[in-house]
Amino acid sequence: VGHIGDSEGGCLGPGSCWRAGCGTPTIFSFAELNKEYKNQTVFPVGKTVKYTCQPGYVKHPQISPTIMCLENQTWSEAQEFCKRRRCDHPGEPENGRVIVTTDLFFGSTVNYTCNEGHRLVGASQRQCVISSSGPRVRWSGDVPVCQSKYVAAGAEQPDKKPNTAQKG
Repeated sequence: VGHIGDSEGGCLGPGSCWRAGCGTPTIFSFAELNKEYKNQTVFPVGKTVKYTCQPGYVKHPQISPTIMCLENQTWSEAQEFCKRRRCDHPGEPENGRVIVTTDLFFGSTVNYTCNEGHRLVGASQRQCVISSSGPRVRWSGDVPVCQSKYVAAGAEQPDKKPNTAQKG
């Protein structure tokens, strides 16, 4: 327990002690507190802590990834100093189209549909996910194929009657 004037806090007498500073820093979905601060629970007024962007996010060039313990023992407001990474265009299937529901950034989903007379072969949705090869992002799976219902039906006919002789 400190004395009056200590930066950690102090006591005026038994049972009337206080803690000067801030508690555990703010938790963000887009960034992680740097390792050197992880086990600390009390931070003195004026202390600045730094964050690192989570996978799928990239640091915004003009915004500092820090917050500070203020005089009123609260953490300063943080701007979104990490922004979502953007996936490339997900690709259009031949005889179909991609529907972008929100945007092409990390965490977003696109849907695929086929033109009339075609059926979807493959996944109807893809997500912008973290690439297995590093901090980049990519689309999950592959672009589906829109196959003609008529070609598919015609191609399957001989298989349905395997014992039928074909005249040519």
